[in-house]
Amino acid sequence: MQQTAADDKIYLVMGGSEIHYYISLGWALQNVPLHKTVVLVYIFRPAFDIAMLSRVVQPSDNFLINAYRRGRREHVLTSSELHVRAEKLIVENDDVAAGLLDLIVQHQVTTLILSSMIDRIYGSEGKILEKLEKQAHPSCSIFYLHNGNLISTRQEHDNVYAVETYDLPSFGSSQCLSGSSNNTGDTLSSFFRDSCSTGSGFDVSLLDNLSLENTTSILHDTRFSVVFDHESLNTFKGETASHLNVVGQSQEFHQAFHAKCVEMGIESVFRLDCKKFQKKQWMLIYRWHHVLLFTIRVLDAILTESKQNNISEAVKEPIRLLLNLASKIAKVMKSPEKLFCILNMHRALFDATPILTRVFDAEFVKIEVGGVVAALNESARGMLLELKILVQTYRPQQELTQGSVLTITEFLVKYIKLLVNHTGNLDPILCQGQADDLLNIEGVNLTGRLVSGIIADLESVVQESSSYVSEGLKFLFLVNNTDFVLRQVEESDVRLMVGAHWIKKRHNNIKQYMRDYLSSSWKQVVRPLETATTSSQKRLKNSFLKIFYPTPSPLRSFESALNKACKSQMHWKVCSPVLRVELRTNVIEYVVQAYQAYRDSLEESVRGDLEDLEPNVKSKLSDLFEG
Repeated sequence: MQQTAADDKIYLVMGGSEIHYYISLGWALQNVPLHKTVVLVYIFRPAFDIAMLSRVVQPSDNFLINAYRRGRREHVLTSSELHVRAEKLIVENDDVAAGLLDLIVQHQVTTLILSSMIDRIYGSEGKILEKLEKQAHPSCSIFYLHNGNLISTRQEHDNVYAVETYDLPSFGSSQCLSGSSNNTGDTLSSFFRDSCSTGSGFDVSLLDNLSLENTTSILHDTRFSVVFDHESLNTFKGETASHLNVVGQSQEFHQAFHAKCVEMGIESVFRLDCKKFQKKQWMLIYRWHHVLLFTIRVLDAILTESKQNNISEAVKEPIRLLLNLASKIAKVMKSPEKLFCILNMHRALFDATPILTRVFDAEFVKIEVGGVVAALNESARGMLLELKILVQTYRPQQELTQGSVLTITEFLVKYIKLLVNHTGNLDPILCQGQADDLLNIEGVNLTGRLVSGIIADLESVVQESSSYVSEGLKFLFLVNNTDFVLRQVEESDVRLMVGAHWIKKRHNNIKQYMRDYLSSSWKQVVRPLETATTSSQKRLKNSFLKIFYPTPSPLRSFESALNKACKSQMHWKVCSPVLRVELRTNVIEYVVQAYQAYRDSLEESVRGDLEDLEPNVKSKLSDLFEG
């Protein structure tokens, strides 16, 4: 088999119950690129029982084994129906790890995906994953599908840990927030690179993550009031179990705790390698503040239940790992949308300080935790300065043919709303260090000054961008962008930051832009009619001139100009439905009024011989601004 052909195939190991099959299949149907072929790998162990229909079936029951094979064909048919290229491959081997290693060699597999629960499914106590990590050919990129995440842990790679979150149809979802960098890293498989999104620096979808908006503490969330047992506390290295003496332990509580660990990705964050941050790893970093507070909750329970004021160094290790990770995160270059990850980390450390003081001595909290907080503060200010530079140097990447809202406008408005949600975190950060360049406009507080400055920079960008288009489209463009910002401000707490005067001024600006649009786009259209309805002395002069310089009739000139204007504005768009109706009404009134004035100026006998163009005019103008 040629290597290029092998690269075009993604090998997805299907294992466990039927629900596991369909979770894996659902992920593949959602995420495998159309130009790739997904090979569904089923592991059949002849020497072991096959569970089916609530009874144990021995391998000698050939008719049921055949049914097993037929059921797997249904998965291929399902893939085909959804236009995903799929093949089926059954590996027959009592030793699952050996079977997969042979598969990699025989088929020159370059991308292998399997469930992170595979050891539990086959009761191998970690041997499958360990063997694959150590013995699989280095050319094969191995990923584990865990709770909708792709995880890579091959030690041969520089990128020891990478993750991407996808939506799993019908089985719950988690939102994906891509980083702004286009570099996905050479260590990822070709499939992994193809699956990555590479949004621009001002892609508003980068801010569509609910964790960015979470500014409230989860420290006292009752969902975390569960019983901890030794097995569940493997996430915390297991040493904490000896400190727990909690009554009423039950399997349900144990399962609830374990499920919460999986949901939050706690173990993944603890294992995160900091040597080389890439955009896939940020999916884990966004969970840092949840993991810290969850860990603090566990330690608080340990202290309370054991009635001791100190605990072993091993139990403190998760906190040290998290602080070390936060310190490294603060030092790396980050794109602006990751500011909210930093702010959530800052808030989490603030909320955790009282319990940290109980767990560690005050000197440790002052030096270690204080050092991390200072680094996060510096990082946040640096990211805001970087944002300011990016905004001030922004140029539209596409021609503004419709006059609609700029990408940067949508991004910054969402960004500003998130900033206001984090006022409690931002004000202390902005009052320290060098932040004067961010606070050059007056405001109700430091965050208000920051927000006002960003809005002022955005308005400068919009004004400059408007100079790149024609006169009429320019004012429509200004209407769209100013109205979008104004509506979003009025509907959020940002209005408290900018004040009533700012809001009133923008309302007036929109009205002026609409008047300027009418004048620049439609005055030339009605001019032939207005000229024909001037004073009798001027009409006599114009009639005399026509003897020597014949011109079309006013109505013919008007119709020609109207058709030309409507055609040129066919793709122009007003984004707000309310403004669209208002502006369209203004245009119709402006043009129809000039037409009616012209008809009224004609002799009654002449007027009766003319076709009434008003219905046709209104019909043409009613199609404007739809884009």
